[in-house]
Amino acid sequence: MDEEVLHIVKLKGPLQPIVVTRDLKINTIFSAAALSTLVGKKRIMITSVKKGGSPFYYAEGQERKLESLSQYLNEKDKETFELLKQEKVLKDSEQTPLTRVGLRTIKDYAKPLNVTYNGQKQLFWKYYLVEEAEASDLIKGMLGVNEQEKVEQQRRIEQEKQKKAEQDKKIQQERIEQEKQKIQKQKKAQEEARAQETLKVVPEQPKVAIQQKTIEDKKPEIKKKKKIEEIRITEQQTIPEIEEKKIQEIKVEERKQVVEEKQEIKKERVKDKFLEVVEQYLKKKNIEIKECTIIKKNSEIELIVRVPSALGTSQYYCRAKNKKKINDGDLSTAYIKGQKRQMPTLFLAIGELDDEAARMLENEFKDQLTFQKI
Repeated sequence: MDEEVLHIVKLKGPLQPIVVTRDLKINTIFSAAALSTLVGKKRIMITSVKKGGSPFYYAEGQERKLESLSQYLNEKDKETFELLKQEKVLKDSEQTPLTRVGLRTIKDYAKPLNVTYNGQKQLFWKYYLVEEAEASDLIKGMLGVNEQEKVEQQRRIEQEKQKKAEQDKKIQQERIEQEKQKIQKQKKAQEEARAQETLKVVPEQPKVAIQQKTIEDKKPEIKKKKKIEEIRITEQQTIPEIEEKKIQEIKVEERKQVVEEKQEIKKERVKDKFLEVVEQYLKKKNIEIKECTIIKKNSEIELIVRVPSALGTSQYYCRAKNKKKINDGDLSTAYIKGQKRQMPTLFLAIGELDDEAARMLENEFKDQLTFQKI
């Protein structure tokens, strides 16, 4: 009988015991017992949704059909069902008490997910048809993890840029060194050639062949010798001049590149309207900017600042956000960055803190993170 009942469930589920009773023409007690046995063997499942006090039975692969059974929920649970279906994932602590009760009641549709983040356990609910990977991405977005990953990605990009700049500088230095060595080799080869000419011995003429030469006869030889000496002097002067000229050209090119990079950075900063707002605010507070990195144009900035106090100046890690509502994830990201740099953290924002962020600022981040509204 069990196999016959299982066949009917797979064919017509989700169904109530009355369907099995009618199709097999057996007593209701027997059909209910057979269904209960199959549930115990985990060959079929039973719903928490009921119609007329009786649940529904369904087989694996029929889960999507459960949506149609939501019509048997009471009005409050239907509202919770529709909210979860629309949002896909809900954070338990952010819901109203009535919604939280409803999430625990509609067990067929609401699946609990316990998440630990920054040492704190938090409960989330996902719609039963949402895949685990999609739910994970949505939860990361709620916790601000995606934002933190973007920051890390930006940091890696900056590191790659710095690494490339160092490599380019190294190649430039190697090129200069090669030019110097080449010039030195040319100079050495010319000195060796002159030394070889000096070592040549002029063969002695027989005394009988020697004739007395007049001053006029010696003039061509004197002119030739003078010309050779002029050529030697010219060669000795030309080599260091060439070397110095090439080195100066390379240095001019390096300075030009540095100036262009600084102009490009300055140009990019001028375009950022939010940065102008932050700079004006810090200037009013007599806070000096030491470093500045635009994480997201007109939206988010990372700075290192010097804050004046009665005991002198203190160095702070500063995070500025052009956002109307700051959540606990925003504060956590900034706090972690400040801890890595071993600095207290200053958080600047256009908007206000939400309730959870305000609570964390008062408790977890007390004396370690300062929030200022711009």
